[in-house]
Amino acid sequence: PDKPPNQKIRDWLSRGLHEKILSFIDQAEDSSWAVDMAIYQIELPEVVEHLIEAVQRGASVRVVYHAKSEDKQTREIQECLRSLHSGAKLGRKTTAIFHQKFIVLSRLNEDGSRNPLSVMTGTANFGARWTDANTLGTGVIVDDGTNVGIGSLSPVALLQVGVNPAITA
Repeated sequence: PDKPPNQKIRDWLSRGLHEKILSFIDQAEDSSWAVDMAIYQIELPEVVEHLIEAVQRGASVRVVYHAKSEDKQTREIQECLRSLHSGAKLGRKTTAIFHQKFIVLSRLNEDGSRNPLSVMTGTANFGARWTDANTLGTGVIVDDGTNVGIGSLSPVALLQVGVNPAITA
């Protein structure tokens, strides 16, 4: 898996998200819990390890990931997930980018159905918005961790509206 060349860069890119994902998964403490994850890439070993540990604690775990036929990255993802049983993982084959990511933490009912309690979702840097009644997409708001841009992909001020940095607040 691709990793930034040093920990300082990785920490800046994550801004605590990596730790929050691991903590979220770890809430599935025993066989009364379920974790369902949809993710574009899942090559980070710590995430896979925490999913496997949840399975070892008895939790039900399912993962859907972006997949392409004859694709090197898809093979890498499949290798990372090899420890999960076949029913716990599914490659979503599509030509479109699988951009929205989410993890659902649920309690299992007596009949095995899931009762969702919490959802972690988002896309890197872009503010999520509903594009219709059933679709979560991204809008024109970008948050780089320091600055926010509306209509600008690379804001240079605390709040930048449009691409002209002269219009800032």
